[in-house]
Amino acid sequence: MARVALTTFLLVGCGRFGFDPRVGALPDGGGGDVAAGSDASASVKLLAHTMVNVEANTLTTAPIDTTGASLIVLAECTWSTGTPTVPTDSENNTWQTGLGSYGADSDPSNIKMFYTYAPITNAAHTFEDVGNDFLSIGVLAFAGTGTTVTTPDDATGAVGANPLAFGPLQPGASGELVVTFACSGNSVATATSIDSGFTRVDMILNGNSGAPEDMASAWEVAPSTTAIVATWTFTGDAKVCAAGAVFR
Repeated sequence: MARVALTTFLLVGCGRFGFDPRVGALPDGGGGDVAAGSDASASVKLLAHTMVNVEANTLTTAPIDTTGASLIVLAECTWSTGTPTVPTDSENNTWQTGLGSYGADSDPSNIKMFYTYAPITNAAHTFEDVGNDFLSIGVLAFAGTGTTVTTPDDATGAVGANPLAFGPLQPGASGELVVTFACSGNSVATATSIDSGFTRVDMILNGNSGAPEDMASAWEVAPSTTAIVATWTFTGDAKVCAAGAVFR
């Protein structure tokens, strides 16, 4: 299949307002890993991000400033028997499905990624999902990406024992944006990390096996066309599932 502007493989923040939704969530800038608006290349910038979870059937994020974003990527994580549904947002954007659900009806959890190119943005932008218990949601808003809306060219999955290796992911050119989210099923991790040049943005750690899924997000700008193989680690947990994509 010919490569298109978005290449995807299955791997799925807090914004400028420093939203810290619960104990274990990172403050603005992902606890020092990355600051909103920091550069990874001359063209692509992370503008805003948020992450939150809740044991309820409706989740709405705190507002983040997405003004100037050319791409917003969102991921949902539910308990393994849940089904991530198409999100809505305060600006009524149309969300494309970047990946099919992965992990449904199996340990540890179920993850799905969505995205919107050339979105309507706002200085107080919120995101919502309805209909899932034990829900986690993460959002990353970028500037400097392409503006052609396309469908994914490739998709694959990653779920298994912790640490979880995923890939290979093949960038079409250097400078392409790579985004990844991951979650664990037991919600008892004490830390998260990712290698292979990714910068982790946000994480939520519960320390409670009865809580919504732990979640984390990360990104990088591909330095070359060399295939990317990376590993997510949720320290102290048993299993992980993950989602990710390459954007032009």
